[in-house]
Amino acid sequence: MDARDFAAFFSATLTCLKRLEKEGRSSVPVVYRLVGLELGSAVVKIRPESKDDMNSTADAVADRFEQGFAALTEKRLSTTPFASLTQDSFLDLQKPIRRNNGAIEFIGTTKYRIDSASIVKERRSSTSALKPIGSVSGSIEALNIHNQMAFYVYPASGPRVKCVFSDDHLDRVRDAIGRHVTVHGTIDYDIAGMFPVVLAVREMDVHPDTEQLKLRDFLGAMPNLTDGVDSAALIRAQRDADD
Repeated sequence: MDARDFAAFFSATLTCLKRLEKEGRSSVPVVYRLVGLELGSAVVKIRPESKDDMNSTADAVADRFEQGFAALTEKRLSTTPFASLTQDSFLDLQKPIRRNNGAIEFIGTTKYRIDSASIVKERRSSTSALKPIGSVSGSIEALNIHNQMAFYVYPASGPRVKCVFSDDHLDRVRDAIGRHVTVHGTIDYDIAGMFPVVLAVREMDVHPDTEQLKLRDFLGAMPNLTDGVDSAALIRAQRDADD
């Protein structure tokens, strides 16, 4: 396996595990430890741990991962109770063997295998094609009307969100530059399903300056969101990645 394909698969696996952890709705953090990496092969062993509850949450994540991988190999992933984003994360595990004639084996309570001949060709669940409708609040600090009309909203917490809009919103957007707004529309999330990335604007509320929230108003509202990473550093890294 090409090193880049292995890295992509490893990243997709961690994303899938984090999706399963999020679906479990446990407040206990899970750590995924690399406990085995065989030389001369692409075999890796990951052990989930959740010491705060004697590995109860970690074991549940591992069980759900095996259930999902079994469903993937049996081409019945769309019938599982997993959310559409989680089902998509299982399908993403196949990307390396879509590009190359390889195989993926997973060993849990039993062994499962997917190769280029048995790759799941089912379409993603119909619900995954339906983008969620939501809203993003923050200040507008950038506007682009070349090629694609879009502006960027900088929330008090999390990375900036690209907001794509049509001509009929242009005057209102121009008037809102530097103001605090709430934008409503359909949302594309990041690969982990945690942060909004792109929003297609349907409506926009421009708030009076007196309604603008300050960063300190959010302190304690979402504990452990950054997994211990300094929030300012995380937001700065996200913005730099977008530039």
